[in-house]
Amino acid sequence: MGGMTQPRCETVIWRGIRVCKHSVPKLVAWAKRTGRVYLKGIQGCYSTAIVASGNTHAGGGVYDVEMDGYSRSEAIMSTNEGRQEFLITEDRPWGSADKPNHHIHLIDPECPNLSDAAMKQVEEYRRGETGLVGYDPDTYYRGNKVEMLRRYDNRLDVKAPSTGAHRTYTIPKGGTLGKAAAALGVTVAVLAGFNHISNPDVVRPGTVVTAPPSTYTVPAVTPTAKPTLKPTPSPVVKAKPKPVVKPKPKPVVVVKPVSRAALKAGKTNASVKAYEVALNKRGFLAKRYVDGYYGTATSAGTKALYRSLAKKQPNAGWTKNATVPGPSLLKVLKVKSTR
Repeated sequence: MGGMTQPRCETVIWRGIRVCKHSVPKLVAWAKRTGRVYLKGIQGCYSTAIVASGNTHAGGGVYDVEMDGYSRSEAIMSTNEGRQEFLITEDRPWGSADKPNHHIHLIDPECPNLSDAAMKQVEEYRRGETGLVGYDPDTYYRGNKVEMLRRYDNRLDVKAPSTGAHRTYTIPKGGTLGKAAAALGVTVAVLAGFNHISNPDVVRPGTVVTAPPSTYTVPAVTPTAKPTLKPTPSPVVKAKPKPVVKPKPKPVVVVKPVSRAALKAGKTNASVKAYEVALNKRGFLAKRYVDGYYGTATSAGTKALYRSLAKKQPNAGWTKNATVPGPSLLKVLKVKSTR
């Protein structure tokens, strides 16, 4: 709170990622609400492994969970259910062609060790945005927004201004204007404008900033009119015709059918590996277990998929406890098989 260094949170492993121990009850309750058997963590707290995260995971209380196999409506439902458990949640696109599905980004507003980047996302959420680059509006899943932000403010120990006097904040060593704005309960733009700070990203330690009155608004900046320049005509350059490149024929990949007799516990063969690849694509088996050995992880993934199908199709006759795939399950996974 207010530039004070907090001791690092105690952490545990949940769904394969490191999470703050105080967040576990919320995460478990959220997982139960979603009704999904297999939720796989991507990135936990105190992590800078994924550059695209922008250091939001550098502190505590921030987690990413993969949504492989989820439909768009299920991703929306999962995001809303997270907010019902007082977690600030957003569904995020992967942003690459080979990862078309979304993942859920969760922030625990009560964590005392949120990174500066995570605190900035919370403040953007307060303004009705998603926290993504581009200031996209958050147009749905309001959930318990007021309560979530109240818990966040309580964590920062934000106090109401006293009558007749404005609150002040001294920037400590390593402090930022974002932390000062959060402690004073205002936005960075308002605090910078009131204190005549031209560059909010650069503040010196020891700088004292003052919270403005509630009636203060950031003055509008009138852009300076630029002189109109007449474009210089470019010389016409005739483009050389590009040589015609004939596409190389793609090699024909022959997919061998999987032998059902080879899909048994303790077996190691190519059929097991092909089946594990299909389980991994549906999100029911972690990639590190795709090794061609039908072990405990493969059996558990098979059982989880059966239960998921039984829940979605209660009248289809799916068994809930089978650990070895039958022809119908292989057909669902689009895996060709023989006896």
